[in-house]
Amino acid sequence: LAKLVYNDEMVVGHFDLRMWVYVSVDFDIHRLMEKILSSALGKEISEKMSVDQLQAKLRESLKDKKYLLVLDDVWNEDRSQWSDLRNLLIDGIKLGSKILVTTRNLSVASIMGTEQPYNLAGLSYEYCLSLFTKCAFKEGDEKQHPHLFEIGKEIVKKCGGAPLAVRTLGSQLYSETDERRWKLVRDSKIWELERGSGHILPALRLSYIQLPSY
Repeated sequence: LAKLVYNDEMVVGHFDLRMWVYVSVDFDIHRLMEKILSSALGKEISEKMSVDQLQAKLRESLKDKKYLLVLDDVWNEDRSQWSDLRNLLIDGIKLGSKILVTTRNLSVASIMGTEQPYNLAGLSYEYCLSLFTKCAFKEGDEKQHPHLFEIGKEIVKKCGGAPLAVRTLGSQLYSETDERRWKLVRDSKIWELERGSGHILPALRLSYIQLPSY
């Protein structure tokens, strides 16, 4: 949804500059400032600069520009770090500029928000099951393995409507015919982990720990 907004013609025409920065779990202010400046300039930053130097360079690049900055997939819940970053970004900001944060963690939304967060509901079970089937089976194979398909239905329910989780686990189980592997995913204790507190979604944790060691 954020990508659709970012690429919308009206949005493109409204802002002088648009920047998209992927944040994820690793939250480092210096690295983030480098990414933001790189996005603003449209090129990689080759020289080493301090945070103050990066801020000065960014301020120069954004001068008199109405910009949209998207910080995508944020997990960090440290209020003091967010306060530091926000102070760096809003210094000299032009009226009408916007900073949009996407996160799967409601705590992050409450820490960051100066506006009411927009909470996306999960996708329907039917859609998620269709997506999982396409990722986990060759076309028509789910009919050849009805026992696996039934386990897959239960896995999809545990994904809570999150398409990334559905797609990741489906792809992980692609062409896997060992029923024990499917049951390991379905019955894993990882599903009981909370999704907040900076943790990666249980489904993504499951896919990670099941990757081959080579």
